[in-house]
Amino acid sequence: MAGLTKIYKNGRGVKDITFDVYTGDIFGFLGPNGAGKTTVMKGITGLNTIQKGNVRILGYDLNFQFESAMRNVGSIIETADVYEYMSAYENLKFVSRFYKNVNEEDIDNLLELVNLTKYKQEKAGKFSLGMKQRLALARALLPNPKLIILDEPTNGLDIEGTVQMRNLIKELAEKRKMTFFISSHLVHEVELMCNKVAIIHEGRLVNSGISIESIKKDFNSLEDFYLDQVKEGGKV
Repeated sequence: MAGLTKIYKNGRGVKDITFDVYTGDIFGFLGPNGAGKTTVMKGITGLNTIQKGNVRILGYDLNFQFESAMRNVGSIIETADVYEYMSAYENLKFVSRFYKNVNEEDIDNLLELVNLTKYKQEKAGKFSLGMKQRLALARALLPNPKLIILDEPTNGLDIEGTVQMRNLIKELAEKRKMTFFISSHLVHEVELMCNKVAIIHEGRLVNSGISIESIKKDFNSLEDFYLDQVKEGGKV
């Protein structure tokens, strides 16, 4: 991504966002609420119009090869929407119609992967927030994408749900070689889950992506690094 810019009528938005996410990364996009994380994610997935800049996904230019670029992308943006009047199985079965080569076994395997097999026939409206998050993730995984974009995937989850989601993401990255781009305002979760992080504040990047491992060589925690970077940028 190079120079992504989206400014709204109220003057808020994001400007000149540039970074690279590489195959196998669990890339954290860290910033406070309102910093512009969701705006960037909507720009990447075509849910809003980019005013300036260029996004390439797996070599495809989003402006000119949108369908090819998005063919290998799964996402959950803003909320984990599910059809509450349908069962977990029916949710996946319904969405599977939009993809080629997704069969009954694939659906069952995904329900097992996200630990929802025993709730397969239960209406999603009865699910906890964590269960809905896992079902939404299963839906995003239906086309077996190479890149998964998740907007605040642990927001609102209890401790158990947070740990389950974190472990599932790490397992998918390790065993299925999937790449994750994850936004969060939770510093601790990004530190535990991600191998790289970029920080956004007030619509601008403070840094364009650095490994968590290298951060820990110079700082006690990602929180200390975050506060140092934001302060250095004149934000606090």
